[in-house]
Formats: sequence, structure tokens, C-alpha cells
Amino acid sequence: PAPYFYYIDHSQDIDDDPLAPLFKPLSMPNFLMKLHAILICESMSGVIEWMPHGRSWKILNQSEFEKQVLPTYFEQGSIASFYRQANGWGFRRVLRGPDKGSFYNERFLRGLPFLCKKIKRIGGAKMIEDTNIHLQPDLWKISADHPLPQELPKDCLQYKVLHILNKCIQERGPKAKMPFGRKIGSTAAKKRKASGNQKSKHMRASISNTSSDTSSASPNQDHSIDERLNHSQIDSLFQVCRQRLPDHGELCTHQN
Repeated sequence: PAPYFYYIDHSQDIDDDPLAPLFKPLSMPNFLMKLHAILICESMSGVIEWMPHGRSWKILNQSEFEKQVLPTYFEQGSIASFYRQANGWGFRRVLRGPDKGSFYNERFLRGLPFLCKKIKRIGGAKMIEDTNIHLQPDLWKISADHPLPQELPKDCLQYKVLHILNKCIQERGPKAKMPFGRKIGSTAAKKRKASGNQKSKHMRASISNTSSDTSSASPNQDHSIDERLNHSQIDSLFQVCRQRLPDHGELCTHQN
């Protein structure tokens, strides 16, 4: 019956497997996750946005969408190719009413990206439309019965994942893969690098002290330049130590 007709509301669904990620790390996210990431991006406001009820989205500025979004996120040059992809993921175009020109999928809802884990690509090249406009669901009335979150909380894990995804794609392009175990743009990698440099200096100092002790232990020995450890030999010995002891922290622990 109206206002649903064939539309099934999934806003009350729960995540059956909350430990399952939205998409696999070290892999390229699919169309749905990229679209969710775009829709939370503040810089895309006025280009593509959720409709106020959060059950469909609409491209507001087609020329800017083709310039900013398509080459960055999808490696496409035409809006028609983007629409074909949306069709392949089960999106329908609204033909009348205040939502005219927007696209919806029953499981693509604002603030609930985990629902996309149950959306499967169906393929197809023709645009899916509600051929019988008299049976078109009224998304406004449905949302009045079952309102959606206004947005994802910025402190929730799913928002952070989508935010990192945005940074990855904007820095590395449409084929960017989600990183694993580190944050994009954070200082964590720099701190690890600095820590590694400190350990390297400690190892160099230990090797140099060892060579000096060996030389001073034999005062009667001929200390010619060929018999001493020069800097090149120290560097070579250091590289060997790194290969044999990959965990530099363990070496420092034994020395302490």
C-alpha cells in the first residue's frame, strides 16, 4: 500500500556482523563506498547531496560533478557512465515529485553505510526507472514514519573509515586502496621513522665502540689503515646486522 508500494524500509535493520569491515583493507572500495564517502564530504556540498530525508541523492551541478568527482573517484569522463554504474548497483531514478531526478536504493541510506554490505551488483545498462509513476514510493512520507540520522557522528568508526577513504582517493586517485593499520596524513609514520633512525644511530655507536675496544686491546699490533675498520666497513657491517636482526628493539634490549 501507499506510500511504500514495493519499497521495503531497512532503516531499522541492525548490522548482523559489526566486526566485518565496510570493505576489505588494501583493496579498492566499490562504487557504493565511494559514493557514501563523497556524500559526507563537505566540499561536495552544492555538487551532489542527499535529499533532506536521506533516502535518495541528487547531482545538483552536473558540470562540476564531471570536473571534480568523476576523474578523481571513478576515472570516468561522462555522467552517462556514472549513471550506468549506479544502475548496475540497483539505484532507481525518481520521475516525479520533490525528489525528481534523484536516485534511491532501499539499502543506501544516509547514516547507515553498513547496509551496503548486503547490496549486490546486478549489472545492466538501461536506466532503472519507476515505469509506473503511480506506484512510486513517497520517500518523504516513509521517512516521516522512520526518520534517518541527519549524518554520521564524526567520532564513530564508520565515519572515520569514510573520511580516510576520501583522503586516500584525493591523494592517490580513483585506484587508491584503503591503507591497513595506519592513518593517512598522520604523524605516526614519521614517529616510527624517527624511532628507527635513533635505533640505527645506537647500533652504529655500538659497532664503533666495539671496533675501538678491539684496536686498543692490542697495543703492540701494527695499526695500519688497511687493518682498521673504516666508515665503509662499519656501514657494511651495520647492513649485515640489520638483515640478521630485523627487530632492532630486541638488540637494544639485550644491550641494555
